[in-house]
Parts: sequence; structure tokens; C-alpha cells
Amino acid sequence: MTYNTHAIILRRRDLGEWDRMYIAYTAEHGKLAFIGKGTRRPKAKLASHLEPYAEVDLVLARGRVMDRVTFARVLTPTAAFSATWERAQLAAFIAECTDHLTRDAHRDLLIFDLLRDAFTRAAHETTDPHALAIAFTLRLLSALGYAPQLDRCLECRKAIAPGTAIAFPERGGIMCIRCGSSAPAGIPITHADRDHLTRASASLSPTRPSIGISTFATAQLHHHLVAPLRTTLTGSSLTRA
Repeated sequence: MTYNTHAIILRRRDLGEWDRMYIAYTAEHGKLAFIGKGTRRPKAKLASHLEPYAEVDLVLARGRVMDRVTFARVLTPTAAFSATWERAQLAAFIAECTDHLTRDAHRDLLIFDLLRDAFTRAAHETTDPHALAIAFTLRLLSALGYAPQLDRCLECRKAIAPGTAIAFPERGGIMCIRCGSSAPAGIPITHADRDHLTRASASLSPTRPSIGISTFATAQLHHHLVAPLRTTLTGSSLTRA
């Protein structure tokens, strides 16, 4: 039995002598793992259609342990991601975040559309890699139900007045100056930062982030990861562990 699906390849790894295992996020079935038989062979026809970060149409055959790809057609090539080191790191970061934070076979078309939008933007030379990485992090976390609480203090529950507040990524929100000044490990954020966080949680908005926004997004991401990423956000750049 076979089935069709529209997918974005997140990663691959070698399996056996000539095979590969692929992880993809699909529009119809969420995140899936499947086998590419013989795709490591020099003249394998399917291999060029299954490159990481490519958007593809697939036909998969049901398997007892894991499904197997029988047809693949690339829709969006990935050559742009190899143009510069920064763009390659950005694509890896987007894929790893999605892979680490999503569950197998849990369909979410919002996440699929977000992933496709992020890769489309990442392929453009004018895109600021750090701005897009931060924006994608905040939007993905929001789509998964981790949008920060930005209108009321986590402690006293009062509305936050315009001005500086103290953010606590691990607690998923902010405190007023009175409550937050005595709490450890808080991140001071301005009123403009709060507006940035609100916009970024609602849509993919790759605006250049402040240090406070970058620190908040990075800390919130690490809080929700079960295992560390190979590609991480450090300061204002992407680095490979």
C-alpha cells in the first residue's frame, strides 16, 4: 500500500551499506521517518530529490517497521543554502528546531507552512540570518503553545505598564519592575521589546532583534529542548557544536 505526501526534508543519516533514513515534516501526516533504499549509490535517481531542506512530493510504501520512499520529486531546490556558511547554518538551525520540538505523526499545517516560509526566506541573500533565526524560534514556540505572557505580571498578576519589565523565559512571561527586580536571572526588556515579542509570536517577522529579545528567545528555546541542538544561537551569530 502506498500513499502520497507533500514534505520538507529535515535531515538524513546513513543506514547500512547503501541506504539512508530520512526525517521529514509533511503537510498531511506531520513528522515522518522513512527509508530510502539504495539512495547512497552513486547513480541513485532518488538521491538528488531528497536533499536536506528541500520541499518535495513523495510516494511512500507502508512498511512493517518503517515506510519506504518509492518516488520523490523536488519542488524547491536547496542550492541557495550552500552559497554561504551563514545560510547553511541558518537552514540547519531551522530544521533542527523543528525536528527537536515536534512529535512524530502529529499533523500541524501551521507548522508546515511556517517551515516552508522560513526556508523560503532563508534562501534569499538579503535575509539577516540571525534575525530570521530568532523570529523563527519565537514563532515556532508560539505555534507549539509556548507563547510568552506579556500583558500581566507573572507574580502580582497586575497589568504591565509601559516601560521596562523583567522577562523570565523559563516561566514563559514577564514581571513588573517591582516584582522582577528581586527575582534572580531576569532579563530586562523595554516596551519596544514587548511589542517585538508580541509580533514575533503571532507571525514570522524577521526584524533585527535587540540583545534582550535574542537572550529571551535563546533561553526559552533551550528550556523546551529535550536534547541540545548541534546548531545553536550564540550572541548575534549561529554556531555549530
